[in-house]
Amino acid sequence: MKKFYFTFSLMLLFISSREQAQIYDLPYIHSLEQDLTKQKGNSRIDLLNEISYAWQRTMDTNVYKSTGAKSWGMFFRIKKDSVTYYATPAYEESIKMNYKAGEGAALLQLAQGKFFSWWDDFGYPVAVSKELLDSMQQMLDRSQAILEKTNDHHKLAHLYFLNADMIRKRNRQNKDLYFSTYQKGLREMELAGNMGECAEFFTWISFDYIDGGYLSEALDASLKGLDYAQKWTVPSSSPLTVDYKSYLVLQSLYNLSEISKTGGDYQTALNYLRESKDYAESKKYALLGLGQIQLLENQYDEAIKTLSPLIDSFKTSAPNGLILTATKLGAAYNGKGDYKEALKYEYLALDKGIEWGKRIYIMPVYELIARAHYKMGNSDSAYLYLDKYIKLKDSIQNVQFLFQLHKARKDADVALLKKDNQNKEAEIRRQAQLRDILILALIFLLIAGAFIWRNISLRKKYQQLELLRTQAELQQQAQDLEMKALKAQMNPHFIFNSLSSINWFILKNKTQEASDYLTSFSRLIRMVLTNSDKPVISLDEELKMLRLYLDMEQLRLEHSFDYKIEMMNNIDPAEIYMPPMILQPFCENAIWHGLSHKPEKGLLTVNFELQGQLLNCTIADNGVGREKAAQLKNNAGHKDRSLGIQITKSRLSLFNGAEKESEFYSIEDVVNEEGVIDGTKVSLKIKPKEVA
Repeated sequence: MKKFYFTFSLMLLFISSREQAQIYDLPYIHSLEQDLTKQKGNSRIDLLNEISYAWQRTMDTNVYKSTGAKSWGMFFRIKKDSVTYYATPAYEESIKMNYKAGEGAALLQLAQGKFFSWWDDFGYPVAVSKELLDSMQQMLDRSQAILEKTNDHHKLAHLYFLNADMIRKRNRQNKDLYFSTYQKGLREMELAGNMGECAEFFTWISFDYIDGGYLSEALDASLKGLDYAQKWTVPSSSPLTVDYKSYLVLQSLYNLSEISKTGGDYQTALNYLRESKDYAESKKYALLGLGQIQLLENQYDEAIKTLSPLIDSFKTSAPNGLILTATKLGAAYNGKGDYKEALKYEYLALDKGIEWGKRIYIMPVYELIARAHYKMGNSDSAYLYLDKYIKLKDSIQNVQFLFQLHKARKDADVALLKKDNQNKEAEIRRQAQLRDILILALIFLLIAGAFIWRNISLRKKYQQLELLRTQAELQQQAQDLEMKALKAQMNPHFIFNSLSSINWFILKNKTQEASDYLTSFSRLIRMVLTNSDKPVISLDEELKMLRLYLDMEQLRLEHSFDYKIEMMNNIDPAEIYMPPMILQPFCENAIWHGLSHKPEKGLLTVNFELQGQLLNCTIADNGVGREKAAQLKNNAGHKDRSLGIQITKSRLSLFNGAEKESEFYSIEDVVNEEGVIDGTKVSLKIKPKEVA
């Protein structure tokens, strides 16, 4: 509980100091608004965004009072309206003028305006609809796309900070993503070179690191925040800025003190707090923190001595500091057992908290008042303030004495009932026991039924999975057997065609060419046989066989054609696997029926391009075309179909798992600019397989 109150107090100090030390005050905002009438075009859009940003950042007390808000939650609503009021025309005008930098900044401010609707009129966070979060995310995504192009590091930093808040709002458990997004914002802010805001946001993230138990990250952030704050050069003519720098140094020292305290090193924690007293403008807050440490160490007299002088100081300057000081003084007197003096300060804290609408400030006050009344024997008053505490905060870390207060009141009621009717109470207990037995029996039956149902369901699912696995294995075996059968047909077909070419050389009495061809043929046959038992080979191995075959065909046709193999978008042939001898039949068909009939030198192009999960392969030639090839084939008296092409298409269909030929194979004529057929193009789609 002490840890909660200390962390809670530090967070309130952060808010309190921001109220008094923020740079964007009311005169500055009014000066921007007056200058707005003098601006036009892009300058006007930039100024609208600047005013919106000033309203976003201001937490100055004078601005708060001038709006007439009755609570900080209502002030947030006014900030939301003001931020949106100026960002909306900035966005509309930037769209009309196609001013991208203004558009990106305005979208960020519009999303920031929606951010202030996350709190109610009392400053409490409220449930936010998914539609609102989605709308904000769309704005931030569009803004980020623009700001990254304009390289605006400062606005990008605030965009990442708001994105981090969005992540936490959607899922508070997603801490890793929250912290990584926030760190992106910090890097952008460092690139922007804004020392003051670097100090501010490094200091702020250290709170979350401390709360999450990330002490090493909290230490790094606090040290960086301290370093930036100390290096930040501010003009002495700006008292708000001077005070804000002092606050940031002080807060970093507070955080370092909290890290030391969490690790159990109270002496180091005290040293950091004593160091913070060197910053005169914030000395009273340093003393307040010192008093808190003394209170944690049960040094009640020392805490009272430290805190008492602050009451008069805070009465005229900072209501939040007054509430916290009075609360801690009450806790110190409570610890000493001086409950009347404790109530004096706790009621002071309570009155000021109610007056300023600081409900969350008075939550620990209710608990301390209840404790004092309980110790004094005022059960009714103790129960009254305990009830107020419970209504204000449904659940908090339970402490034993709170339970005892509630139990004491309940025991008193039970005792009164016993005096009125002991027999009735006995009957109630008997019925309660019988009810409990019946409930336990029902729960047992439900658990047993659920267990039995779960076992039956799991058994059915297991049987279904086994059946599916068996069917899949049988289907795979059938496909493998069919693939092997097709491959067995393919190899003799290829060998027959190759031997026909050798026979052609012999008939032409070209013994040297026949010898060279036979040598290449033997190498190719060795490669074919080596790969014959493999279901898949790499594209690299397939291309080696293809190049050897094309070289043989060039030799047979006396180099009447050239070929080239092209790879698009950085394909690695060694990492792509496919069935062997898939490409050769289509290249053979292009050479024998297209290029071999061309009077001038031809060209065969094999192109590969990886698109998602598909390998697209195109085999194009500038031969005579399909119609002319068919005529020549008929004139020669050949009526047989191309067996190699049919077998390969069947293999490819099995490999891809495709039923329709159009899913993986297409053929078309190549038409030149004059509308004349100038070759043929075959397109193949292959689903590469992964090899373990």
